[in-house]
Amino acid sequence: MCILLAVGMLFGCQDSGIAEPDLETAVVKRVVDGDTVELTDGRKIRYIGVDTPEISHSQGEEDDCFGQEARNFNEALVLGKTVELEYDLEPKDRYGRTLAYVWLVSGTSRRLVAEELIRKGYGKVLTIPPNDLYKERLEVAEEMARSDGAGLWSQCP
Repeated sequence: MCILLAVGMLFGCQDSGIAEPDLETAVVKRVVDGDTVELTDGRKIRYIGVDTPEISHSQGEEDDCFGQEARNFNEALVLGKTVELEYDLEPKDRYGRTLAYVWLVSGTSRRLVAEELIRKGYGKVLTIPPNDLYKERLEVAEEMARSDGAGLWSQCP
């Protein structure tokens, strides 16, 4: 057994048969709202799997309930930080935004931003096939937020 481990360390391990996701590293330059960010390269990224309340980008219009709170929470999570982008099957939405799962990485810990937003009650699950890789995981987070009355689940009609 020890010899096998040593050989594996010298020559690298064989493919386990489990596909590793293709991840891209990027830096968040601006937070547009609760579920959209702009990267330093100018791309707008729409988080896959979550829908947060809208905020008004026009004078005289009102924000949806908990819209600013969702934006502020998203900003505290990702603004100025290096994130990892993971893509699913559909690369763009109808507005031309890049669709991605956005991950915060700290050491060996990885946090899915959409899941954080949902778990804390800043958004709801929104999966649009074929982009549904983490659907069940996000649904569990939403059920926890609902049962806890987190965020919009207790603050909004």
